[in-house]
Amino acid sequence: MFSTYLKNRNGHYHLRYRVPADLSSLIPQSEIVKSLKTTNMKSAKDSSLPYIQGINQVFSLLRSSYITSAQATERLCNLIGNKRSDTPQKPVRVAQRERKATMRLSKVISTYTADKVQEWTAKTKMESRGVFRILVDLMGDVTIDAIDRTKVRELRDNLLKLPPNVYKVHPKLSPLEVLKLIDSDQMTVSPMSLTTVNKHISYLSSLMLHCVSN
Repeated sequence: MFSTYLKNRNGHYHLRYRVPADLSSLIPQSEIVKSLKTTNMKSAKDSSLPYIQGINQVFSLLRSSYITSAQATERLCNLIGNKRSDTPQKPVRVAQRERKATMRLSKVISTYTADKVQEWTAKTKMESRGVFRILVDLMGDVTIDAIDRTKVRELRDNLLKLPPNVYKVHPKLSPLEVLKLIDSDQMTVSPMSLTTVNKHISYLSSLMLHCVSN
């Protein structure tokens, strides 16, 4: 493995680690280069190990969306001790990819539905429309990166208060308006079952997994 990344330049060894193809649009440079300041092969191998481990860790965090491309670039620069440099073209592509992480919930639902619609039965198609409609109405058309554990817990608590088929039972009111009446004791309802609530959360979970994988 080490011989793949070690290059001898004028008798001195350098680590040259190519950025994987799936991350090439997220990281400005095409490869990570670090002078190991040695002419000895064994010493170069020993010195390169922590850099290789650090680089792979950054790549893993970026793939898992735990860090942004800007944070990944900063970490790589700090790791190899280089000043951050920007190229005139790739940072634009990075910025475009980062903006995708702030896509609105409604847009992501539309994309997800288009990808899945061929596999769904007629019942699932109808069910998903109702579920996704109430998700947007309760959480708002937020950006995907705004959906965290607190947001999902709030969604679950609100669903547990609402009646099933809320749009049919209260066609002139939004789910948030119904919740307001319930919370102020101006309306009494039989809430949807925990099974139904969990089904809504399951749809949201599938949607978020789709976002991560894409």
